Amino acid sequence: MASVVHREFVSLFPVSELSLVLLGNYFRLKALMRDLLLGNNLSTQHDKCVKVRETFQDKPVTVIHTPDQLLSTTSQQELQQFIQDIKDLSAPVPHVFLLVLQPEDFTEQHKSRLQSVLESLSEQAFQHSLVLMFRPQAETPGDIQELCQICGGGCLIFNLRDQQQVSELLESVETLKAKNEAHSFTTETLVQGQREKISALQKELQERSKFLIQVIMRRYKKSVIYLCNIISCF
Repeated sequence: MASVVHREFVSLFPVSELSLVLLGNYFRLKALMRDLLLGNNLSTQHDKCVKVRETFQDKPVTVIHTPDQLLSTTSQQELQQFIQDIKDLSAPVPHVFLLVLQPEDFTEQHKSRLQSVLESLSEQAFQHSLVLMFRPQAETPGDIQELCQICGGGCLIFNLRDQQQVSELLESVETLKAKNEAHSFTTETLVQGQREKISALQKELQERSKFLIQVIMRRYKKSVIYLCNIISCF
């Protein structure tokens, strides 16, 4: 079970702070992105969600760095704990999901897992997401293209040699956050996402129950009629 680690360098921030959740298929790139944003060379923890608060150009920034949970070796229990850790750390501040992807290693399974994580948080999670790649590809894989299309922030190509892009990235995140201000990603949003899933499951269960009853009635209808006829004779 993954544990949650809080690393707070500043004790309090106003509600307007910028909060990011780093997700993706390559741990080292996520760690590098975290250090670029926060200006810290922090110790790497591969099995824990880590929340770090700092300031960047006088702006309060919170980064939630996540372990690699898109691997085939990750159990369903570990994945559920991973999702719960994100909920615990991200509440109640609005935030943006930064999907740090390495195209050459990004598989259909990675995409499926990533979508599952976001959908488990809320259907609105995609509106609050931005795809980040570290170098342009001659041909971006179709799986990543699909993610870019459904993510509210689209896709950003990041050049590690251009430090100015850190500011540009934060501007893109601020723009995405402002665009979604009316639907801020808060604790209530996460809870609502779970309510929607439970409601959908209940509806599906009701439909299956109705279908099962109909099957049973059709299968045993003649037997019931036969028994009723026998009983009526007495």
